Amino acid sequence: MPLRDHFRPPIWNRHSWEGFHGMWPAMIVRQLDEVLPVDFTAEPRVRLTYEQTCRVLRIG
Repeated sequence: MPLRDHFRPPIWNRHSWEGFHGMWPAMIVRQLDEVLPVDFTAEPRVRLTYEQTCRVLRIG
C-alpha cells in the first residue's frame, strides 16, 4: 500500500484534521463495544483542545 502525504493536496482539500480526530475515538469505542463484557460500556470524549480520551465504564 503506498504511503499518503496527509499534509499536501488532494487530501488536505478533502478532509480536515478536526474531522479525523473527532471520528478516531468513535471508531475505537465502536470496536471496544464489540469485545467488552456485557456490563461494560465505552464512550468517546473529544475536546476542542485536541485532547481525546476513550473511557471504559462498568455498569452496575
